Amino acid sequence: ELFLMRHGQTEYNVSYRIQGWSNSPLTQEGILQAKAAHAYFQKNGITFDQILSSDLDRAYQTAQLATDYALPVHKQTFLREWGYGSLESKSRKKVTVSLNNPPKKDYFVAFGGEDGTHVQERITQGILSFLEKQADPSKVLMVSHGSVIYQFLTQYCQDIPPIGNCFIFHFIWEEGRLSLQTIIDPLKNS
Repeated sequence: ELFLMRHGQTEYNVSYRIQGWSNSPLTQEGILQAKAAHAYFQKNGITFDQILSSDLDRAYQTAQLATDYALPVHKQTFLREWGYGSLESKSRKKVTVSLNNPPKKDYFVAFGGEDGTHVQERITQGILSFLEKQADPSKVLMVSHGSVIYQFLTQYCQDIPPIGNCFIFHFIWEEGRLSLQTIIDPLKNS
């Protein structure tokens, strides 16, 4: 089983700034969201065999809080947020495109950022390669970021809902294939 989770709310989320590879600390709300994810896992008897996070601090801290430091968290660059180049740290109000759905996959390259096709390949190949190496049965938590989770979900969902902070996407891995089972908002389900 794969539990793919977005990090908790950050100061940049609140101030409506583009994060990308920039680090922005979790807010108190973000810490509470991560703790709500922990309460959800605990309430449902979910324990993990492996815990991975993006190498960016907001995802790493969320993973630690969501699992109450039960296991070491392994940082993985394939879970890193989409790089937006020179747009990072700028106000979203001044950038008129949606970060989850830019007009073209190569839009951010002009700003020194990553190509969307590369981002989708990075996260998909990273997740699938990791899962292929796991013993059955196992439960894996991966904590990542909204835009890369969106790019990953485009392959598994027709209608992708808004990806709130600490939302959890529960997948089952069977016979080399992933299938999305449920989407969990831990603040409503803990």
